Amino acid sequence: KILPRRGKDSGKRFESDKDTTNIRRTVISYPVTALWGYGASIASTDEEGEETGGYSRFIDFSEVEWKKTKGDPVDKPLGQEWVGDPDLLERLGRLKDGKLIHREGQFNDEDITEPEELLKATYNHLITTACKTEINYELSVQLLESVPGHEHEHVELGDTTIAIDRNFAIPIETSQRVISMEYDITDPENTCVVEIGQFLSALQKDGRIDQIESVIEKNRGTWESKPDAGEVTDGSFPDKAPPVPSNVVIKAMFQNVALT
Repeated sequence: KILPRRGKDSGKRFESDKDTTNIRRTVISYPVTALWGYGASIASTDEEGEETGGYSRFIDFSEVEWKKTKGDPVDKPLGQEWVGDPDLLERLGRLKDGKLIHREGQFNDEDITEPEELLKATYNHLITTACKTEINYELSVQLLESVPGHEHEHVELGDTTIAIDRNFAIPIETSQRVISMEYDITDPENTCVVEIGQFLSALQKDGRIDQIESVIEKNRGTWESKPDAGEVTDGSFPDKAPPVPSNVVIKAMFQNVALT
């Protein structure tokens, strides 16, 4: 079956004084206040304008200008390859030398071929997704569906649940989906560990690869090879024998030799 979603929103509440013995809070990703945007690759051409079959770099929106006075959501000057939000900067910015600076990230969509569309998509991703903190909660709970009077609290993978623990200075009150359940099959009611949070895509790109690609794309054509960097040959390194090891003890064994 192909379902619109797995699980349901049953209103189930995990509470520290009822069925939860432990809650662990883990931050998966922190919010950003500005994004660099990259779209489709630009095809390489020869001197006559014919495509050569290769690609030079990803498009960006550096040549697109936004002005709030013209109805745009934020100001984005010409030549700037990133877009930020001043309200997010005020709330989530990082303090450096007494001044708030942006927390930066990267947005990629190789299906976008127009810089104007790329800027809109990047800003929309910033204010709807990238500015949010992803948090997962792991709870050690007692499943109560086998206890008389608690049959309605049956929990399955995908259910939207509520976790409450007001014993902290900043209370935990969150509504998230169950993304994993682990328990001992011989005693499931008393050993269940439930993880609630956001499902992570198995196809999610590695951010480190994106960062490397970004550095390469931004510096493509500006790196120069050193004039003295010739071909590496056998003569590129000194041909000197290493010194003879000292204080070596050789001990004959039954089938091997031990070197100490």
